[in-house]
Amino acid sequence: PKAERNKAVGIWAGVAGSGAIFGFLGTGILLQFFSWQAIFYAFAAGALLMFALTCTVGSSRDETATPIDWLGA
Repeated sequence: PKAERNKAVGIWAGVAGSGAIFGFLGTGILLQFFSWQAIFYAFAAGALLMFALTCTVGSSRDETATPIDWLGA
């Protein structure tokens, strides 16, 4: 709903910002205990997880949304 958009954008921004922080921490922990190649394995595992979530989570598209006015934009 339109009334919930500000809340959704706020949640999205918070998750994106905290994801960057946890990414740096996770990378540091991996490098502390494993070789630098472990980062690539972790990224591959994360990519597979994101792909699986993308395939299973349903769409939340606004059915009443109007298309973008490319000429007037």
